[in-house]
Amino acid sequence: MMISYPAVIRRAENGKYRSDFPDLPGSYAEGDTVDEAVSEAIELLRDFVTATLLDWEDLPKITDVESIELKEGEEVRMISANIRLYTGYDE
Repeated sequence: MMISYPAVIRRAENGKYRSDFPDLPGSYAEGDTVDEAVSEAIELLRDFVTATLLDWEDLPKITDVESIELKEGEEVRMISANIRLYTGYDE
């Protein structure tokens, strides 16, 4: 199952790039480059969704990208992760 959530990408004060998920409170990923931040965000999203589903909880509603307010230097990217629902499941 493929799932996507928007992430706001910006340069952090420490000089790294940070991907924040508005729909996943407290969830963010960092990297030395935008590509690294996105790669880390994919892994974070995969782990978050898997843990949520294993706990039989509902996933957070996905915010419409157009409704996300950005500050200067920020951009929104849809981060997608392939979630394996059970061992041997392959889409």
